[in-house]
Amino acid sequence: MNYKQSKEILREIKKAKTVLVNCHVNPDVDSVASCLSIFELLSNLGKKITMISTEEIPSDIKFLVNVDKIQVIDSAKFDFGKYDLFIVLDSSGWDRILPDIDKDSLKMSIIVIDHHDSNKIEGKITLVDETASSTSEIIYLLMKDVGVEINTNLARNILAGIISDSGGFQYDKTSSRTLKIASEILDLGVNLNDLILKLFRSYSVDVLNFWGEILKKIKVDKDNRFAWVTIDLGMNREYKNIGDAKSLAANMFLRSIKDTDFGILMTQVEKRKMKASFRERNGFNVLKIASSLGGGGHKSAAGVLIENLSFSDAVEKVLAAARKVARNVKK
Repeated sequence: MNYKQSKEILREIKKAKTVLVNCHVNPDVDSVASCLSIFELLSNLGKKITMISTEEIPSDIKFLVNVDKIQVIDSAKFDFGKYDLFIVLDSSGWDRILPDIDKDSLKMSIIVIDHHDSNKIEGKITLVDETASSTSEIIYLLMKDVGVEINTNLARNILAGIISDSGGFQYDKTSSRTLKIASEILDLGVNLNDLILKLFRSYSVDVLNFWGEILKKIKVDKDNRFAWVTIDLGMNREYKNIGDAKSLAANMFLRSIKDTDFGILMTQVEKRKMKASFRERNGFNVLKIASSLGGGGHKSAAGVLIENLSFSDAVEKVLAAARKVARNVKK
């Protein structure tokens, strides 16, 4: 048995008649893949399932099996009252699930399945494995625990989530267990080359042009050993239809700069709202920076939303927090 909660989760699912499953805000591959994997589990058990996302699924994720069954909802108008179980996936806080909803208004049972170090959601059952590379990895192990047959389509979705959230098996939470699961999935006939092609080698010219702009704007704080780059509102609007390219830029470029320990990507999303994404390069715990600003995530990848400040003031606030944490680490 991989998880002591597995049998309890299965019992709770069997009791439920109507089940809700989520993708998080800014849905990425692991979020969507884990949602679809739970959909497969519930379908096998004959349950009535609704998969929801408050935002459109990016076009470059739509190769996943059954992705067309995810409903894009307006959470203010959605009828949550007709569900008796909500399986909350890959989300460290309610702001990542239903940002416009008072969680106390949700009367159904809640099961939490996640791999974020900073998870703050209390469920009737909570399964948070901070050692897992992805939520997809946890779901694979959960399915093994409860005896679900993993078919090729399900295995393909799970492997896509694992590969994406582990950065192609490069990030620090890639373990021997992660690689063993990948090996078992490949033995089921999943085409690894096809997934690599779709996840890492299928970028539009717009994405490449965007990355070119990012590369020209990167700055390095040599004293505190980090790189940083900003995307103002004009640039963000110019490149609004590029899917997950901003997050990929943080992962690909800010983790690749010599003589740095971490990187920061700061994106202005509205006039007085900015998202900052932190990525470690050399074992640096970027969650400390995000947490100091009220954000969350992982030790290796974290983020925060800064509101009610001008873009320049928000940038300076994040840089000041990063420098303070970096200096304390040096001591």
